Amino acid sequence: SSSNTSSSGGETSCSSGATVRRAATSTCDQEFNCEVASEYCEIFHPGQPDAMITYMCKALPDACLDAVDCTCLMEQNVFGECMPSPEGGLVVSIFAP
Repeated sequence: SSSNTSSSGGETSCSSGATVRRAATSTCDQEFNCEVASEYCEIFHPGQPDAMITYMCKALPDACLDAVDCTCLMEQNVFGECMPSPEGGLVVSIFAP
């Protein structure tokens, strides 16, 4: 009877372990989220005072898919001020002159 308990316990830990993962999306603005594994959030600040700030999700360069970090984006010529988001994604702010 002890073998039955250990096998059922093993099944439970296996199925619960499969569902553990980090957040799939990262907040870009109030309207939409970017996919953490394949996109980063770009925030464009226009130079004109009355112009709207724009938000968009952009595809990560292929070289950065395995290592999602600001250093990789800069090495792939993604310009702007890069910061990690609380959910594990990246946010790049671009300030127009």
